[in-house]
Amino acid sequence: MPKVLFPEETLIPGINRFERLCHALLDEIAPTLNTTLKNEDVSVYLQTSGEMDEAEQDKLYSVLAERFPAKKFTVDLLPDSSLFTIWNESVIVSRHPVLLLAMHYRKPDEALSEIATALLLVPPSLLNAAESKTATRLFRAMPVKTDRLATELTEQRDMQQQPTESIRLVWFSGLTDSVRQKLSTLVYELRLPLRASAPMGGLLDFDKDIDQYGALTGGLLMGAAAQMVEQGQGGQWIIHHDGKNAWAMVVGAQEPVISQPAENLPPAPYPAGCVALSLLFNFVLFWCVGDAWPHWLFSGWGFATIVFSLFITLPGSVIALRTLVSNIQKPQFIQDANASLRD
Repeated sequence: MPKVLFPEETLIPGINRFERLCHALLDEIAPTLNTTLKNEDVSVYLQTSGEMDEAEQDKLYSVLAERFPAKKFTVDLLPDSSLFTIWNESVIVSRHPVLLLAMHYRKPDEALSEIATALLLVPPSLLNAAESKTATRLFRAMPVKTDRLATELTEQRDMQQQPTESIRLVWFSGLTDSVRQKLSTLVYELRLPLRASAPMGGLLDFDKDIDQYGALTGGLLMGAAAQMVEQGQGGQWIIHHDGKNAWAMVVGAQEPVISQPAENLPPAPYPAGCVALSLLFNFVLFWCVGDAWPHWLFSGWGFATIVFSLFITLPGSVIALRTLVSNIQKPQFIQDANASLRD
């Protein structure tokens, strides 16, 4: 990996280098900003290695104003922490175009290799029919538990955010040696048709032969996967551990496979518990009624009313309890995935 980008140019470390990389990234997306998004405001999220720097924010504002004077931009600096939470909460749910810039540029008195990526996210409503068919799709990041990796990745495959037969590369980063070995076995067991001609048979270790960029790695992974999709390399999976939590994400160019969510749900719970709770509920209800109006309760009309109401409250409370328990048992992983299909 080269130590600096554009090695043929004179290198000036610091904010000037930041400006140079910003121009290079904007060159790639300028045609879309000037055509498809000509009349749209754009939210920009900037993440660089190290602490947030207002000088970077000010410089980016000036670069954007210089290159796109007619457009309105808002620039937010992302902290030196995992991108995936912000991705789910702010980026992917935005109804406006979003530009994500992630980079490490050369600074004085350091030698970490330069790297930069840009992702321009456009809501489907702003794309025409032809663009929608060829657009690269990035989905919601799913939290996963590494001690349940087999179950979690099986659920991700079954959600079909991208058809299973289209998955060609799996990127991973931040995993321990034991989890890496487990992932290699799982890829085989899940029968993912990875590209055999790719390094490691399509299972790509993003940490290998590349410097460590900390919280910046999440954005760099997204950019690398999206670039592979645009080059016709098929669907991509990303599995990344940020030091605190593990995340899984799908990137691809095909429409999600819409399936019935019920296929992924556990079987309905046995109703005996719901019936018992329903009987208890009705007993307490009628005991309260009898305590308030004892003469009416033990009259002919009271007895008839109780019998008639049982035909409504008993099955109604059983059905309500069964529905509640089923929803509680529904895996959070699948709930998040269903939400991502609606975005």
